[in-house]
Amino acid sequence: MKSWNLIQQLFIWKRKKDYGELLKEYNFNNMLGINIIKPSFILFIFIIFSCNGGKESERKIVDNTYNLLSKVIDEYVKPSLIIPPPVPEGVPDTLKRIRDSILNLPNVNEWLNQEHIVAIRPKLFELKEKEYYMSPIKEKEYKEKVENLFLKNETIVSNKSIDITNLRPTRGNIFIEAPTDNDLRLNDKLWESFDLLFTTSEIRFNDSYDKALLVVGISRSSLDGLTKFIFLEKRNDDCEIIYDRILTIS
Repeated sequence: MKSWNLIQQLFIWKRKKDYGELLKEYNFNNMLGINIIKPSFILFIFIIFSCNGGKESERKIVDNTYNLLSKVIDEYVKPSLIIPPPVPEGVPDTLKRIRDSILNLPNVNEWLNQEHIVAIRPKLFELKEKEYYMSPIKEKEYKEKVENLFLKNETIVSNKSIDITNLRPTRGNIFIEAPTDNDLRLNDKLWESFDLLFTTSEIRFNDSYDKALLVVGISRSSLDGLTKFIFLEKRNDDCEIIYDRILTIS
């Protein structure tokens, strides 16, 4: 019974994350009523702590992944303005009123709040070798930070897939699951079912989760898209994009 009381108390201190107090206030031998703790019991306690530690680490990865992706989507996934071109001189301009109204929209930011269907691919693609991203970076400060995030012993990599329902919607964005590349190749009309396709790589965090990098793909059609490298840092308890660079344009 005393052993069970100790296990219950260990769980309480685990939730409080205060292991030092556990060691100060409790003497293991006295609580168990024996002079020597059995090795099997020590192993049992170690397993309890290890499992809970793994869950805590997984929770941090998940929370930081969705917070970061929501930030990136809010910054880069926006409706596009299509403005009718001016007509040749002497030709009646029947679209002048429409053109003027569209040109005035950015002044009040109303255009950002319109309904915008974003197709997001849940599977995250793997990053290339670090040289692919580092070589074009001229700034020494960013180059060193990016290189550090490719060191395996100092880097935490996100999961390989996401649940799009956990992303924080912004403005008029509506998130749906994106068709696969193969489906889009077989049926080009699928592009008409959404406004923008968003894909993302796995995310590399440092061990304190205050620096991260990823690559995103943003496409409006099979021939209108780009991939962008993004580096973020946490400043004033908020994740900020401090460096980005276009990798490819189609």
